[in-house]
Amino acid sequence: MRYADRKSAVKALDQLPDTEILGHPDHRVRVQPSTSKNKLHIAGLPHSLTQEALQSPLETALPGVQHVDLIMNKDNPSQNRGFCFIEFYNTECAKAAKTAISTGIVAIEGVPSPQDLSIHLTESNQRDKLRYPSKNVFVGNLPDDAKQEDLQEVFGKYGEVERISFP
Repeated sequence: MRYADRKSAVKALDQLPDTEILGHPDHRVRVQPSTSKNKLHIAGLPHSLTQEALQSPLETALPGVQHVDLIMNKDNPSQNRGFCFIEFYNTECAKAAKTAISTGIVAIEGVPSPQDLSIHLTESNQRDKLRYPSKNVFVGNLPDDAKQEDLQEVFGKYGEVERISFP
């Protein structure tokens, strides 16, 4: 299920962790953050690269960038540790960015060749979900005959629902 905004998704997650769906008394569904792979882990970055030098070009060149986190060296704060995490709006944006970076369509400052980088698509962890929550909510344990209208009625109370998808 995808809400029109993150605030609504967070509200539904807070208020509906274990709820009944209309027309299915005593059948509880599980509501939790969606675990889509919408984050890139990029290693092999030059240690002299700064947050601004990384973030600005990526936000300009790649659609859907929500957050760029260049991991800094605790012992030497003027240097990074050679890797970063980039969180995207959704999985499709993250996959497109991985392709663009790994093929050299989008270059990262100081990296002579995309083959010098290690790029992996990962899931956002729970801490990141709280800082940068998704608009997507996973609803598990649905009855086989659950209807979109029933879900819309229950989840629509917390905000505009953009899409309901059944597996």
